[in-house]
Amino acid sequence: MVTMSASYMTEEALEKLKSCVEIGRTGTTEEVMTANYAFHQIIVGATNNPMMIDIIDRLQSIIYLFQKNCCLS
Repeated sequence: MVTMSASYMTEEALEKLKSCVEIGRTGTTEEVMTANYAFHQIIVGATNNPMMIDIIDRLQSIIYLFQKNCCLS
């Protein structure tokens, strides 16, 4: 999915992905969680697949709640 999505992305979207990766390497826990969410939203959004977007949105909600309870407690 990532490779296919990347081939349809604008240069701006690819730069945002790079920024998310850099934050993932150097950021605080809260910054990493935010960058992780943004990273996946950019990739999934590039698919232009409403079903995929809906599924990932639902999963991201669960992941976010888990991270908040697990990692920031």
